[in-house]
Amino acid sequence: MVVENPLVFKNILTAILFRIFVTTIIFLIICFTIGVAVSRGIDPSKGRYYGERKEYYVFCRIYDEKLDRSRKDEERKCFYECSDKETVVVTTSIGYPCQNSITEKRKP
Repeated sequence: MVVENPLVFKNILTAILFRIFVTTIIFLIICFTIGVAVSRGIDPSKGRYYGERKEYYVFCRIYDEKLDRSRKDEERKCFYECSDKETVVVTTSIGYPCQNSITEKRKP
């Protein structure tokens, strides 16, 4: 492609340089955000820390549900696998169904 008019070439070059500039600014903003998060002690695999006690929350999804009918008090056990790869067991009355997901508060 041969550009005869230098003004057209200048406009194309300006558009390309502007896109490179905007992309670089967005990349630097993302890097700065990640750097600030790491410096505050946030571990992405465990969730986000809150408050002075450095508590964090993890998201847990249900993977199993068991009913124990051998006891007098009928109970339901809900098994959840959390985002930090730990398992949580919640025991409730038979009248309360298991939720699809829960949020757990943890301390490091």
